[in-house]
Amino acid sequence: MHIFYASKVLNNEREDTVIPRITREFPEQVDKILKELAAQGHTSKVDVIRRALGLYNYVHKEVKEKNPKLTLANEEDKILKEIVLDL
Repeated sequence: MHIFYASKVLNNEREDTVIPRITREFPEQVDKILKELAAQGHTSKVDVIRRALGLYNYVHKEVKEKNPKLTLANEEDKILKEIVLDL
């Protein structure tokens, strides 16, 4: 893992912040999926990964605290799919 420093200015004072940088290689298929998702969302591959991590974190907490079943429903609350998660 590489670490670099970013500076932010607060009230005309500089504050150095350590921001972890992770460098990883992905198989071509994963890269292709990332490119497609980024294009569809008009964003970057890094942002797709950030959003996926945020979603995973949310689902993980919900599963651990409440119920290991994720339900996808339409606007009429008709269940379209149930996914049982084992996290």
